[in-house]
Amino acid sequence: TTFGEVNTIPTQSWPVGGATVYTLSPDLYWYLGTTSFGYTYEIRYKEVSSGTWSSTISAGTALTYTLTGLTAGTDYEWQVRSLNGVDESDWSASAYFTTYSPASVTPVVPNVSYPTDGVMVYTLMPTLHWWIGQSHAGLTFEIEIDATTQGNTVYSITGITDISYQHPVALLPGTTYYFRVRSNNGTTTSGWSADESFVTFGVTGEIEPILTFPIGGQVIYSSSTTLNWYVVGSANTISYELQFKAGDANFTSTIVQSGTSYEATSLQAGTTYYWRVRSYNGNDYSDWTATETFEVTGNAGTLVPILTWPLGGAATGTTVDLYWYVNGSSPSISYQVMYASESDFSNAVTVNAGSSTTTQLTGLVAGVIYYWKVRSHNGTVYSNWSDTETFATQPGSSPVRPMGGSPVNSVGLSTNNAQLSWFLPTLTNGLIYEVQYSQNSDFSNAVTVENITTTSYMANALPTGAPIYWRVRSKNAQGLYSAYSEAERFTPNTPTGVEETVIPTEFALGQNYPNPFNPATVINFDLPQEVYVTIKIYDMLGREVKTLIADTKAAGSYSVQWAGDNNSGSTVSAGTYLYRIAAGNFVQARKMVYLK
Repeated sequence: TTFGEVNTIPTQSWPVGGATVYTLSPDLYWYLGTTSFGYTYEIRYKEVSSGTWSSTISAGTALTYTLTGLTAGTDYEWQVRSLNGVDESDWSASAYFTTYSPASVTPVVPNVSYPTDGVMVYTLMPTLHWWIGQSHAGLTFEIEIDATTQGNTVYSITGITDISYQHPVALLPGTTYYFRVRSNNGTTTSGWSADESFVTFGVTGEIEPILTFPIGGQVIYSSSTTLNWYVVGSANTISYELQFKAGDANFTSTIVQSGTSYEATSLQAGTTYYWRVRSYNGNDYSDWTATETFEVTGNAGTLVPILTWPLGGAATGTTVDLYWYVNGSSPSISYQVMYASESDFSNAVTVNAGSSTTTQLTGLVAGVIYYWKVRSHNGTVYSNWSDTETFATQPGSSPVRPMGGSPVNSVGLSTNNAQLSWFLPTLTNGLIYEVQYSQNSDFSNAVTVENITTTSYMANALPTGAPIYWRVRSKNAQGLYSAYSEAERFTPNTPTGVEETVIPTEFALGQNYPNPFNPATVINFDLPQEVYVTIKIYDMLGREVKTLIADTKAAGSYSVQWAGDNNSGSTVSAGTYLYRIAAGNFVQARKMVYLK
């Protein structure tokens, strides 16, 4: 190990200059300004109005540290020093920041945008979405997830800082879940959102993992990090193989993992690492994921920018100011910003921001999610791009570009029917939708379904064994269309019969999905024992419309579809209908709405 000169004083990079931080647990960043290794760091902090420093805090070898337990609406100063194993440097000059005041941020009852209305999700690790119609800086969110019946809380998650949350633990397949969200500004909590529900669908086949962290050249400020990924289907029945290497992607070894994470330790400063993952379901391997990278910062810091606002799908206008900073220094640094409405940046616009760590975008399209990232130039070479962040422009009266909900991420289904579902990233009313699906990625020979009034559509009898591509756009009352959503992909397969399932312990009749519906809906029911079953549809005058089932069924969980027709095969009128199950002594009826 080599050491730099004794008493090398670190330089703080964030938060500095009296910046306001919208958290009471801010991350502090600094760099040493030398290429030598082997340093550890200590920090101290205090309220500006106080004369007493905190106890000295060890940050280890990391160039970042998360403070906790700060007071809202308070000015702070902090210092950092380095230790080389023999000597310690002087403390740095003080850097200053202010914690936000909760009084300046009002908790808002969130509006859940996805998944809703009992929609089917073709994943056991769904991403939940909501919006609040304003900036969510300074707010955290809490989610409660209930299983099967409302009030039966199985998961409670707090401290969420974005307006979406991917559940990290596989849920049970074939189960109805309810969830709700509320916000908190540090002292006050909003009311709960309305309860929303979704149904999980078990996914089978070769499931390619999706890498989540660290990716895209992400900068790591310590000598260890956890690599994370997930799969759209069940994570409980497959294992994983990981390839991981410093310097290049010429992988020479494979690591077997049972879970969806791996702790990478003894990372070398100033080094880029490459990694990829594949899954194994006991019979077949999935394809390897695309190779991703991350960079471990050297003691001299890094010039890869860190984005500060807007983040996490924040609501903005069609003119927006972007902010970032770097955790390093260069005599002549400048910045380049790239933004796009496609997540792969295929329609990107590049902006040269000069030496400023902010730039203003104008003329953005209303009702669109935008993706943005930044890189620096030191006069000779460009840095890696920063992480990608997102924001959503408010729609006004414009149609909103939808976001694909499920099925997505090339998931393989065990059925040739699929409920396509989507959501809007921001508030709007009165939109209708047009869905296209095709066997071709360019949407040639696509099936187009117009005038859909809900945010889902049941696509039945799909061709199997090859990918189906789908997308959706919205239309407002003036007849103006949004852009199509990004194309999503899944693979339907021919049903192979009843899979091994847990036998239900009681009779149950589920709420149909989708509801309201057009042209078809699905009804689930559970039988704890073999019994003669009838399921019939009635109009609101009690007249029979359609017999869906009249047969003896073994114990198990079942689904039956109604396409809005009567016993003669004719399409019924739009309106409210009852569906009723009679299974032994168990009798139950529910309402559903058929739309045209």
